[in-house]
Amino acid sequence: MGYGLPQPHARPDEDKIVGPALAIARDGDPHPRQFTYPSLPTYLDTLVVLAARAAGRLDLDGSLRDYVEALRLCRGLGVAFGVATIAATFALALRAHGSRAVALLAALIAATNFLHVLYSRFATVDTATTLFVTLTLLFAVRAGQGHRLRDYLWAGACCGLTASCKYNLGLVGLGLAAVAILRSPGGPAPPLRQRLVRLSLAGVAAVVAFALTSPYCVLRFDAVVRALRATSEILYAGPELALFVHLRETFPAGFGWPVFLAAAAGIVRGLRLRRPADLALLGFVLPVLLNVATLRTVFPRYLVSLVPPLAVMAAELVLVALPVGRLVALASAVAMVLPSLAHAVAFDGIAARPDTRVLAAAWIEARVPPRAGVITCKGYGSPVLTGVRNEETYCGMKRVEAGFPGYRYLVTQQHPAFTLTGVRPGVLAYLRKRGTPVAEFSPFRPGASDVPYFYSADAFFMPFSGFGAVERGGPILEVWDLDRIRNLAPPASSPAPEG
Repeated sequence: MGYGLPQPHARPDEDKIVGPALAIARDGDPHPRQFTYPSLPTYLDTLVVLAARAAGRLDLDGSLRDYVEALRLCRGLGVAFGVATIAATFALALRAHGSRAVALLAALIAATNFLHVLYSRFATVDTATTLFVTLTLLFAVRAGQGHRLRDYLWAGACCGLTASCKYNLGLVGLGLAAVAILRSPGGPAPPLRQRLVRLSLAGVAAVVAFALTSPYCVLRFDAVVRALRATSEILYAGPELALFVHLRETFPAGFGWPVFLAAAAGIVRGLRLRRPADLALLGFVLPVLLNVATLRTVFPRYLVSLVPPLAVMAAELVLVALPVGRLVALASAVAMVLPSLAHAVAFDGIAARPDTRVLAAAWIEARVPPRAGVITCKGYGSPVLTGVRNEETYCGMKRVEAGFPGYRYLVTQQHPAFTLTGVRPGVLAYLRKRGTPVAEFSPFRPGASDVPYFYSADAFFMPFSGFGAVERGGPILEVWDLDRIRNLAPPASSPAPEG
C-alpha cells in the first residue's frame, strides 16, 4: 500500500468505511452499524469487497490479511474517484466558461492540488464526495444556463448522492438554488414560479437518491441525529478558530499560493459578474467556507470538496480575465501548479519510506523470541505485531509500576503533535529514570531547521508542511526491557519498626 502507513493500519475515518463494508459482505446484513458518515461510500466499498471475494482475493474470515487487502482495494477505488473528479472538473469548467484552455488548466490544477492528491489515496468519504459535488455543480451550471427540467433533476440526484457520502456537503444543493432563484444580469430565464417548481422537483430527486443509497440513515434518523451531535461537540471544542489555521496552513500548502490567490480573486470577480456559472459555484463555495471557517477542530480534508470549483475560478481568472498572450498564459499556468505539485512530490518522498511502526515491528519480530511477550501501549501509534506473543493495553502509571508480569518487553509511543498516542509523559519519565530503551525509532531528522506542521486532531503521523524536518511517517516508538525496569524498581514498603 505504501503511503507512509504500516500495512495493518488505516486512518480512523477509513476504519469507519472499510470495516463496515467487510462486515456487510461477510454477514449479508446491509446495516452499516455506524452513522458518523452516510452509507454510500460503505456500500461502494462493499461492492469492491464482494468482487474481490468472487475473484478469490479475499476470504472474509476476519483475518488481518483480509483487512489489509480490503483496505488496499478500497484505496484503489479512492484513486479512481480522484481521477474521475479531474475529468469532471474539466467538464465543469468547459460548461461554465466554454473554453478548452480554461478547462484544461482547471483539470491540471485539480490533478496537482496537494489536498486532492493526498486524500485521493485513502478509502475515505472525501474523494467520492468531491466527485459528486463536481457533478452536482456541472448540472447546476447547465440548469442555470438553460433551465431545462432534466438538468435540475440530475443536479438534484447528484446532490442527494453527495449528501449520501457526507451529510453536510448536501450544501452543494445551494448552488442549484442560487441559479434557480437569483437572476443573472441580461440572461433570459423562465418565470420565477416555474424555476421554483423545477427546484422543488430537484429536491425530491435529492431525497430519493439519498434514501436509496443511505436507507438506514432514514430508518434510523434518531441515530443520525445522535452521531451528528457527537461530531458537532468535537468540531467546536478546539482551541483555535479553523479560519486562521486554514489561511495560515491549509490553503497555502494545500493549494499553493498562486492558486490560492487566483481563486480568491476569482471569488470576488464572480460576485461582481453573477453569471449562471458564478452563481452555481459561489452558491456552494461561500456557505462551505463559512461552515468550515467557524469550526474549532481543524481537519484539512474538509476543504477537499472545494478543489474543483476553486480550480475553475482560478483558471478562468488567469486565462480569460487577465489580458495576456499565449506565452504568458502558459508561463502563468506552469507557475500556478508547480508549488502544489512540488509539495505533493515531497510528501510522497517521505511517505514512500517505511513508517516507524513498520520498522519497530520488524525489529521486534527479528530479535525478540516469540514466547518472550511484548506489551504495546494502546493508541493509534501502536505497531502491529504478528510474530511474537503480544498484548495491547493502556499503559497507565499503576500498570507500568506493576511491571506487566509475564512479559519481557514494553513498546511506548509518543509524538509532539498528538495526544492520541496513549502514553502519558509521567509514564515515560518513570521509565527513563530506570534506564534507557533498547531500541528507538523516530520519524524526525536530527538537527533539522525546518518546522513540520501536523494537524493535531487528524491522528495522521505525516506532516502537512515542513517536510525537511521529517524523514518518515509514524510516532516515536521506544522498546523497553521490562526485566531491567523491574530489577530497578524500589522494593515494596514495609511497616516501620516500633520504638
